[in-house]
Amino acid sequence: MKMKKKLAALALAGALTITSASSAFALSGWADTKATAQPLTLGSSTFQVLSSGADEDWYSYTNTTGSSINLVLELYSPSGLNYDYDYTMSFIPGYVFPVGDLGPGAVDAAAIGSLPAGETVWFRVHGHTPSDYNPAVAYTAWLHTY
Repeated sequence: MKMKKKLAALALAGALTITSASSAFALSGWADTKATAQPLTLGSSTFQVLSSGADEDWYSYTNTTGSSINLVLELYSPSGLNYDYDYTMSFIPGYVFPVGDLGPGAVDAAAIGSLPAGETVWFRVHGHTPSDYNPAVAYTAWLHTY
């Protein structure tokens, strides 16, 4: 009898974990501005959705390595959708760097050469058109060095 209760408790805990993890995908107001950008870790990937044609997700990375580094953010659009990104840097205020668009389902990437130590870069992910979004299918963004 005790074993059945333990199994039931584990099953319930697992179900609650799965429910909370999937609901995080459709958060309204999540990282929608530069001021609320989600920090990225070098070498990390993030999986998120665009919940509407007007939704955009912001990410940031601050170079804490102690020296200049060369970065790449690779954006993997869901199949059949065309997501884009651009970026800004703290030491070049006011300038937005566009990233080349390779079309639906493709990987868009840009080399960011020589980000100085202590500087921050912000990435803005958005749909190419107002119809390029799907709240049920995640895109992937991967930040790494080259």
